[in-house]
Amino acid sequence: MHCQADGFPKPKISWHKPQSSVPAMRSSVTENNSLVLINVHSYDSGAYECRAESLFGSAAAFASLVVRVPVRFDYVPPRKVYVTPGQSIRLRCSATGYPQPTITWSRGAEGLPKGAYFSNGTLTIKDISDVELGQYSCVVRNILGQKSYSLALAYRGKVTSIGYGVEVREFSDLILNCKLCFKLGAKFNFTWSKIEGELPLERAYQTGCALVVSNATMNDTGKYLCSGRSVDRVSDESIRAILEVTVIGAPKITTLFKDVTLVHPGGDLELKCSAVGPPHPVVTWTKGSQKVLTNDSETAVLLIKKAGKDDEGEYRCYATNYLGEDVVETVVYLIGLMSTNN
Repeated sequence: MHCQADGFPKPKISWHKPQSSVPAMRSSVTENNSLVLINVHSYDSGAYECRAESLFGSAAAFASLVVRVPVRFDYVPPRKVYVTPGQSIRLRCSATGYPQPTITWSRGAEGLPKGAYFSNGTLTIKDISDVELGQYSCVVRNILGQKSYSLALAYRGKVTSIGYGVEVREFSDLILNCKLCFKLGAKFNFTWSKIEGELPLERAYQTGCALVVSNATMNDTGKYLCSGRSVDRVSDESIRAILEVTVIGAPKITTLFKDVTLVHPGGDLELKCSAVGPPHPVVTWTKGSQKVLTNDSETAVLLIKKAGKDDEGEYRCYATNYLGEDVVETVVYLIGLMSTNN
């Protein structure tokens, strides 16, 4: 953005962004007083003020910046949506971008079934029968391009086996066996999938009736579906088994701390420490070798009121369960006394 100003004495030119600020780390002003922004973001949009000032007064001019942003999905349904005959369903698809993206739904060359309609990105299908099943696509576009997302609408097969809960240690191999597959493997072709998520393709593979997920992580927690399709007729999943998996491991502290925490003498200080399991962690604060707070919940908040010299020192947060522990620490100093302590 360019700006020129004349006068005697020569005016000083500066750039401002009303009700916000010019991003100092991503901006510079050239010798001819042009404002340069690099790595522009959507939030850089808005009015910019060029202000010229001298001993005899000031003048201002304004420029407006509009940042165009490619489309990006911010919500999509699961890749496979199960329904029952006669059910009605709403499938929401939304996206961001600038200009505001348009959202449309389609179903291949067939087009949308009779009675189906979409509004504000949501596709509504009523009184579902066989003709409504199939592959649907949500397409979002603006002048910078478009993206599409596809899903399958299928009948919910009969659940002949509700599986069992499985616990596996983090970073070990998760092995799931499908009992239905062992019993009916000759009559059905079985596949594995994860409900409300996707299998980690780089770590998951099927061997016979079993699903193996190597080097399990907390993200592998969830429900897994073993689906069987008849080998002698065309239909969607007709028998299914569901197994619920919980990946357990040592706790992880999710709160970030600075090496040094400063507080004004007489001021209040809140040290908040949060951790996740499972198994459920116990969170403890210590000062030096002394415990100062223990909490059975996943968050422990240590409140120091009217901080004084005795409150300075090394504070540690421990999160523990029977599989291990995690620890973070910070050193508390009173502002104005830090140099003498060092």
